[in-house]
Amino acid sequence: MRRNIFSRLNYNKYTAGSGVGAVSISNRAALNRRALKTCYNNNSVPGIRYIKVFFPQPTDGIIQISQILVYSNGVNIAPNGTASAANFLGDDSVINKPIDGILGTIETRDYPEIYHSIQPSNFGYWLLDLGKEFIVDQIVYYNRNGYVDRAIGMAINTYDNNFSVPLNQFILNNGLIQTFSL
Repeated sequence: MRRNIFSRLNYNKYTAGSGVGAVSISNRAALNRRALKTCYNNNSVPGIRYIKVFFPQPTDGIIQISQILVYSNGVNIAPNGTASAANFLGDDSVINKPIDGILGTIETRDYPEIYHSIQPSNFGYWLLDLGKEFIVDQIVYYNRNGYVDRAIGMAINTYDNNFSVPLNQFILNNGLIQTFSL
């Protein structure tokens, strides 16, 4: 029986297996995680629990999120999570807007129907806690229409239960809808 040894080596680098035939994975996004999970006793692929949206460099930018979808086995699990933020514009109800699952008006959705941070966003963030680790297939970020350039340089990091070392980092651009496959 092949035993899986998954040890974190450093940011975004993992080693799977042991001995001859061990697989080194330096870009987790390129990994077909479902296939690996099946090969390795169906229980050892690191899952994702936290998704953080932020500017990785100090900036006077504004974090704006119209919607975030997090797919696990083809199902959007984001609405079952809990959102938090370092700061927000308006009342605290805007923190949950990105996970309310309302997509019908995404092209015209605007503040206060989106998450909006205060300016500047230095060390600001929006965080989704999924409650437990999931095997995530895809993350879809919906930008604020009409202000898409504000997302340039923002990052989406994913974390496991430990919330210490990012598992993945995706840098956003000015696209209205941005899809990241894991």
